[in-house]
Amino acid sequence: MKKSVLIVIGIIFIFSVLIVNFFGLNQDTFEETIYVTSIEIDNENAKKVRDNDETIILISFEFDELDQTNNIIQIDYHVYPENATNQDVRFIYDTEQSYASVDSFGRVIFYESGETLTLSVVATDNSSVSSQRIKVVAKTPKN
Repeated sequence: MKKSVLIVIGIIFIFSVLIVNFFGLNQDTFEETIYVTSIEIDNENAKKVRDNDETIILISFEFDELDQTNNIIQIDYHVYPENATNQDVRFIYDTEQSYASVDSFGRVIFYESGETLTLSVVATDNSSVSSQRIKVVAKTPKN
């Protein structure tokens, strides 16, 4: 090879190293989305029971007609894996009924005794994962 060709290759090499150092080598990094794989209900007084062909979570309490603040049940749950990208959930239940409601934090509020509210906790990360069905029962007080 000619000496001039080697010099041109050397200059191009040095010039390319300087350009990369000056502008940097920017790599686009993509975060991997970790989807929810399960939602477990962790209420202290929850029981797993058979209902027809499926196992459900049953939570019951005695309705207090004198103090409505005692008629709120918190649905405690854990989303797995713990490092899921989006751990947000929503609570699915029949909103047409008038005896109970569920807020976005999972607090079930009963307005009438002797009623049962069926709900599920569903992941909002497009994984289609939901908890087992949950039945919350507001027992009529014993006199």
